[in-house]
Amino acid sequence: VFGLSAGNVITLPSLVIQHEFEATSFGMLVGLSWAITQFTYAFGPGVMGALRDITGSYGAPLVLCLQLHQSLSRAERCDDLARLAPTKRLKILNAQFE
Repeated sequence: VFGLSAGNVITLPSLVIQHEFEATSFGMLVGLSWAITQFTYAFGPGVMGALRDITGSYGAPLVLCLQLHQSLSRAERCDDLARLAPTKRLKILNAQFE
């Protein structure tokens, strides 16, 4: 089980960066990706623990994590829409509101 999860954490970000960006910026982007990941690993548990101690329950940390996940998903969706041709983008946005 550890091998499957470690493969996703170690290998997958580099493959996504290689697929989505130019080769000239690969090193910088992998370094930035690892820096953000390590910052989150270092301070995330402490922040969530402090939030749990302040509120007295796990509800607030859970809601915070869910909101962060939702906002990042929306940002990714907006980035995907920005890459489409304008007519196709309008068609997708209009279909969401019908």
